Amino acid sequence: MKKTELKTPSKAVQIFRNFGFLTIGKILGDVFTFTFFVVLSRIFGQDGVGQYSFAMAFTGFFVVFADFGLYHLSIKEMSRERHSLGEYYGRIFLVRLCLSVTVLAVIALCAPLFLFPTGHRDSKTYDIKRCVRKIESIYSDIFAEPVKKGN
Repeated sequence: MKKTELKTPSKAVQIFRNFGFLTIGKILGDVFTFTFFVVLSRIFGQDGVGQYSFAMAFTGFFVVFADFGLYHLSIKEMSRERHSLGEYYGRIFLVRLCLSVTVLAVIALCAPLFLFPTGHRDSKTYDIKRCVRKIESIYSDIFAEPVKKGN
């Protein structure tokens, strides 16, 4: 064996390592989410958490249409065809961009149709801004996932 060659880990070691990373990531994500909601409820109170939950549910419903199963398809196809990753990624990115713009337009059209409590000053504008911020974070995650997973 040459000095420049690296020994690759066995499949079992690689599987357990990947499982460990996924488990740690899931646990840290759950701890962060719990902490986030504790802080959110302390700062905004019951009404603020309700509005936040509505914004999350409203935008979360539409995210399914923005992804449209392309994440899993892209991971599968990119692992098969490593020689044309750039071309394939460009196509997937373009399709996701078109779906995202379409979904964003639908959300912008649907958001004003919901009745919001009149006791809150500019609550309608506030909820729409919150929806847009959530959409931005979700779409950045959607577009960044194939890049993260591909490396």
